[in-house]
Amino acid sequence: ARHPVGAGEVDLLVAPVEHRQAWDHVEFWNTSPAGFDFSPVRARAANVGYPAKFRPEQLLGSPATLASLDPSRAPTTWLRLEAWCPVRKAGTLHGVGGWFSAQLSPNVTLSNSPLAEAPINRRAVFFPIGDPVAVSEGDRVQITMSIVPAETLMTWKVDVWEPTAQEQPQEEHQRKASFTHSTFQGMLLCKEDLQRTQPDFTPVLSLAGEARRSILELCDGKTPLAEIEKEVHRRHPALFRSPAEAAQFVAEVVTRYTR
Repeated sequence: ARHPVGAGEVDLLVAPVEHRQAWDHVEFWNTSPAGFDFSPVRARAANVGYPAKFRPEQLLGSPATLASLDPSRAPTTWLRLEAWCPVRKAGTLHGVGGWFSAQLSPNVTLSNSPLAEAPINRRAVFFPIGDPVAVSEGDRVQITMSIVPAETLMTWKVDVWEPTAQEQPQEEHQRKASFTHSTFQGMLLCKEDLQRTQPDFTPVLSLAGEARRSILELCDGKTPLAEIEKEVHRRHPALFRSPAEAAQFVAEVVTRYTR
């Protein structure tokens, strides 16, 4: 599928999907596999994006463009994106499908969209919702995504709206269902990591944290990279056994947090 974007831009597209097989990645944990109760895992499974392939008939509505990005300017700040998808046919909503469309030139589009004439062999992503929802033509699905690219964290909120009864003409739609999921909730964290998220926890920088702080302090717009690497190695000999190790650590920090 082609989209009216400028050459070099990448469209991120989403659509409400009916995909029982993909959603079973979530529901599986309620089936007591091998006779064990794994139901607590279900909450984590519902907060994971799954690689998937979609067929056109699995789309309950037309895809909507969530964002158009310039890949030469990778976003480093928090993104909040929103799209509305009218439901075109009745079915069961299991989640949101996401894919991309890259405009390589005015006449060449690269996409893994299920609606593309010649999609590339790259899977899309399925973002599940907590429970399936029956939808009808005329409903609307509101998809809101918050993304922190540097931390690979993503939150998706899915609201399903249905037309109101005729006796309520002042409101066109009313919310039928609402779900909020986050990859943070899908992470497996040890007890110590969870304790660090409590409001009364008093954090103290680790050796690596101290080294990162040194790098950020030295990125003052005056000090060359070579001097930063040398100074970081001098300040933190217990962390870096050689100048090369310090240089690698510095590179990881400056490529993420400087411009």
